[in-house]
Parts: sequence; structure tokens; C-alpha cells
Amino acid sequence: MKPLRMLKFAAMIFTHRITGIDLILTRECNLSCRYCGVIRSEKRTMLEPGQWLRIIDYFRRHRHMHFIFTGGEPLLYKGLPEIVASTQRHSITCLMTNGKALSAEALKELNGLDFLILSLDGEGEKKDSGKNFYDRLDILREHSGKTGLSVSVMATVTKNNVNGIPGLVKLLKKYGFPFLISLYHSGATENFDFRTEHDELDFRTPEELEKLSELAERLIEMRREGYLIGENDWFLRSLAPFKKGEAVTECLAGRNWFEVDCDGSIKACHDAPPGGLNALDEPDYKAMKTELRRTLPAGCRCVYDFYYNAQHLRKQPLKYLYFVMRSRNLLTW
Repeated sequence: MKPLRMLKFAAMIFTHRITGIDLILTRECNLSCRYCGVIRSEKRTMLEPGQWLRIIDYFRRHRHMHFIFTGGEPLLYKGLPEIVASTQRHSITCLMTNGKALSAEALKELNGLDFLILSLDGEGEKKDSGKNFYDRLDILREHSGKTGLSVSVMATVTKNNVNGIPGLVKLLKKYGFPFLISLYHSGATENFDFRTEHDELDFRTPEELEKLSELAERLIEMRREGYLIGENDWFLRSLAPFKKGEAVTECLAGRNWFEVDCDGSIKACHDAPPGGLNALDEPDYKAMKTELRRTLPAGCRCVYDFYYNAQHLRKQPLKYLYFVMRSRNLLTW
């Protein structure tokens, strides 16, 4: 993020909601990850760019200042450059992408972006998703050097790549990009939107759970060796307990963070079922949040670290700013 923009929005952190609102621009995707339910979900009418800008304005009036463009694959949404160009004038912008459609030309059209999260596989058999566009790292390094775009790399941990995650972190060191982890929900899926049943996501046996614990300790050690690991120690050490079925964090979905689906319907979180509220109708804000909490599936647990949320800034400002200075990335830690 450019220093001047960082200063501009830093002045608003304590008066506005910096917690990102996810905008699912499209459910279309150019990959077929076996563990993802997006490609298996029902088709929906996608909103026009002008409608998305209306929705963004609605949330801005309720002091939200951070918007994350996701999907599906948001680079497949043709109105993305128009939305980014408009939103970046008054808000923090972030893109989450698998990288397949990422190019120097695409980035040039998205010059207003503040953050980009590239989802990659760790080293391994790559049977799960095919998110192996490592050559995009060079494109992103060149672009970020010119524009100030802050880049992070996220990997979904599976039984196929759990041993290859440290190798990916080592690869990222020369680029200076922080590393983030995604550990999918698994198990019963009938009450969830994007969650699917998949054996490679289920760390169940003592041996499998031990691999998660070993990964956590190795990443903590690597951070101390100078590698940029975005997740904090608590989050990493929660991976194995989460897979054991233990509740490790309070669910904040529908309180400080929620999503808008491609048809405008508001969801408590990425995995919650769509509710009956539509952002284009500009519902009463407080009533909306109350209603969203009712849509959360019973027994839902999450080890999500809200990596685009500055909750850490409010809790431990000096430590948070130290990580920001190290990585030039407000998404870190």
C-alpha cells in the first residue's frame, strides 16, 4: 500500500470499520478445485458494476472502508476494473485470486488496488486444485515495486501438501511476500454454502493431526528465522485442535464481517447459506446484523484469522505496526 494512502486511511481506523466486506463478484471459476463447492453451486444472476457500486456506497454510509473482491475467480468478472477504480478513491481495496488469469495487463487495469492475495498450492502432488501459477510471483513483484501494491500468498493446507508448505514459504522469501494459511472446514456439509466433503481436507488420525502440529511449530520457527509468516502463533497452534473438533475462537461472522453474494444477497460469512436480505434493498443496518446471526448453521466453528482485519491493531498496536513495517502489508499478522 502506498505510504500516502496508508496515512490517509490510518486516520480513519478508529472512526471507521476496517474489517473487510467480501464481495463475491462471481461464482464462475477457471479452476475445478476438488474441495471447493463454488463450482458445484447453483447458477445465479450476476450484478452489474453500477449495482455493486450502489452496494459499496450503502456500506460506506455505515462507516465501512475496506472491500475485498472475491469469487469464484473475480478476474473473470469484466466489470472489476471499473469497480476498483471507483472504490479506491474512498476505500481500501483488496483482490483474492487463484492467479490463472493474472497478467501484467490485468494488473495495469487494476492500478487502484491496495492489496492482492494470491492463492497457491504448497509443494506436493497438486491433485487438489492446480493452483500452481508460481510464475505470477515475478509479475507481482515487478508490479508491486512500481505501484506499491501489497501482495500476500495464501495456501490451503491439505494432506497432499502439508509437508510442502515450508518449501513454499522459502520460495516467497526472495519476493518479500507474507504467507497466509487457509484450513478448510470439513465434515457434514449439508448446511453450508461453499463447504464440501473431501478426504484430503480431513486430518483425523493421530498421525495426520501430528503433521498439522509439526507444520505449526515449523512455521513459528521459520518466522523467527526471518521468514514472513502472516499468521500469529495462536492461530498456527490452533490448526490441529480445530481439526479435532474443538472450538478455538468466537465466531464473529455477521457481527463485524460479512459477505455479499453475486446476486446481492447478504451472507453472514463465506460459508453461511444466503439469507433473505439483499444489499440493493439497503436494509436497516442493525436489523440486518441481527438477522444474519440467525442464519449461521448450528455448531459452526471456524479458525479463520480475519487476515484482512485490523483487530490486532486495536489489541496490540505496537506489535502490529512492527509487522506492518517488516512486510509493508496491513494484512499481515
